[in-house]
Amino acid sequence: MSRFAVDHLSPLAARRRLEEVDLEEKSRLAEGLALIALIDSRGDYLEAGYSCMQRYCIEHLRMSEEKAQRRIRAALWVTSALLAGLVAIEAWRTFG
Repeated sequence: MSRFAVDHLSPLAARRRLEEVDLEEKSRLAEGLALIALIDSRGDYLEAGYSCMQRYCIEHLRMSEEKAQRRIRAALWVTSALLAGLVAIEAWRTFG
């Protein structure tokens, strides 16, 4: 049976499976953003023969230009927000 054959699922099982797939997708997106931020910050795309992270995403990962821009922006935002949060925690520990 194909993993895409879903007709046999009951309504409850179908909803539960959709919830599982949705959670897996969100988790994979978060990991992907973390990897984009890491590869971009270290310049790992250069070793792979690309001039920038955007070119790597578009040409190597075959993302659309818009998707690549959104993912890179999101990765940078998450990274800066995390860093700001860590700085705030350290300040609170020091001066709190």
